[in-house]
Amino acid sequence: MAAGVPVVPIALNAGEYWPADRYLKFAGTITVKIGEPISSTGFTSREITEQARQWIEAEVAKMEKRN
Repeated sequence: MAAGVPVVPIALNAGEYWPADRYLKFAGTITVKIGEPISSTGFTSREITEQARQWIEAEVAKMEKRN
């Protein structure tokens, strides 16, 4: 926000193959989706974070349905 630049949300499904709570990793294809930039002008950090969170969660849900 201080820099006044847009925030670019990125969603990925790596957690399906590289679980955070386990040492084991599983084979698979990780999908990465880069979203449209979110303007930081006129928004609080909480609002920007919420916009990014909603977009990321929606994209990850779509990835889970394809697998």
